[in-house]
Amino acid sequence: HCFPCVETYCDGRQNGTQCYGALGGTVVIRVTNSISTRFKFSKNNRTLFSWRRDKIESNDGKNKFIFTLTNGTLRINSLSQNDTDIYELITYNSDGIRLEVWTLHLSIQGKKNFF
Repeated sequence: HCFPCVETYCDGRQNGTQCYGALGGTVVIRVTNSISTRFKFSKNNRTLFSWRRDKIESNDGKNKFIFTLTNGTLRINSLSQNDTDIYELITYNSDGIRLEVWTLHLSIQGKKNFF
């Protein structure tokens, strides 16, 4: 747990978006233009979080990824240097046909303090 924790916001609905987060903090990423029937958030071809028809299909980190349906945001908590990478976001329609594919560059900034 960190105090004070820093929360940053990023709109990930455009390809190539650059997002920043603070080490130990949280980044909130807007991932859908509307309430999408299905989307998948992945890193290095590994699905980290997926949503389909009002339920979570998979969540690689139970407390790390939290999706809020009402505003289409995905929270990534407890950010570490390992979270710095390129991510892919894919949205689908109700028939499972891919609508959009975006890449998102996430950079985690800060240094770990040891007491």
